[in-house]
Amino acid sequence: SIGFNSKEFPSGVSSWETMWDPKYRGRVLVPSYKSTTAPFTTAIAAHLETGESISKSQYNIDAAFKKLKALKPNIMNLYEQVPQAAVLVEQGEAAMAAGFYTTYVNPREASGAPLRLAKVKEGMFAMPKGIAKVKNAPAPDLADSFIEECLAPAFQAVWMKEFFSAP
Repeated sequence: SIGFNSKEFPSGVSSWETMWDPKYRGRVLVPSYKSTTAPFTTAIAAHLETGESISKSQYNIDAAFKKLKALKPNIMNLYEQVPQAAVLVEQGEAAMAAGFYTTYVNPREASGAPLRLAKVKEGMFAMPKGIAKVKNAPAPDLADSFIEECLAPAFQAVWMKEFFSAP
């Protein structure tokens, strides 16, 4: 979704369209295409441009880039790591950033940082968590042990409590 500075938006951010508002000129961050969340920003741009459902509009890349081009005056920077962008949002230098997620925002909010995750009317994207063993990697027994530990109920309880993430 969109991470935003709660001091600047005490009532929250209700729509992805807010990123295109001219009053946020030079104050919006978007993920670089080196980031796993960049395709979500592209998909939402296509949706906003066409008015079609995200599941349909995501394939209209020309519409997506037309809408993203209109965002250009508002873009402060492209970021590769959420912590980089979060500092700018928390300090109020950036008003908001696309591509934020609960696993990062919720602990920062719980610690008192003025960072929140928008509950936008158009919807948010979900990213499943996963773990995998690399084929032919060294120490396969150690990999198996680590995976088993990660799947254990005690580990999952810590994961949920400390990282505000689904098991």
